[in-house]
Amino acid sequence: MKKREEKKKNWGAIAIALFFIFSMVIGIFAVVLDNGGVPNYNGYSFKVANVDGGIVYKTKINKEYMDFYYYPGDLEIIKLDPQITNQLRQMTGLGLVFNPYQNNTYDLAYIDLIRYELQTQLDKTVYFGITNQSDIYTTLPVVNCSIATAQFPLIIIDTNVNYTAGVDTFKISKENPNCIILNAKLRDLIAAKDRLVYAYYGVME
Repeated sequence: MKKREEKKKNWGAIAIALFFIFSMVIGIFAVVLDNGGVPNYNGYSFKVANVDGGIVYKTKINKEYMDFYYYPGDLEIIKLDPQITNQLRQMTGLGLVFNPYQNNTYDLAYIDLIRYELQTQLDKTVYFGITNQSDIYTTLPVVNCSIATAQFPLIIIDTNVNYTAGVDTFKISKENPNCIILNAKLRDLIAAKDRLVYAYYGVME
């Protein structure tokens, strides 16, 4: 009889434990479903959405949803000097400069995309320039690092350099500390853009 009672007690304890575990799993599963399958990041809630056949990550910034191609946790490999983050947050406007004669024409397509998105995502004016005179981008001025200031820093895109993605993506120019060199190409350009915007709004540091 005692053995049967002990077995009943053991099974009762196991049943209670399983009930609590099941409840916890269901609770976690419900949170994941409600959040689009993506965990919060630094206090920001993210949802996954399908836009034009592609996946985007949506989060509220300044009370409005903003779309990103990358989840911030996936961009932690991209190092961003705190000096660059401070420049972005204190600037009056930003200049984005690129070489109109890229080795890979796809790079220009990605550059044009991030030009458009920086204009729509940042709450500061974004200006554009080129490193060489071009018959295609005739309305854009030819500029270099020498004109960069604390109020209007420049980001110079270099797609031709050999770089280690993440580690060498952002470099402060030795010529001018207000000039940032962006070493990236193709889809890495999109990742770098997302990383900058996340840093600007404080989602990432």
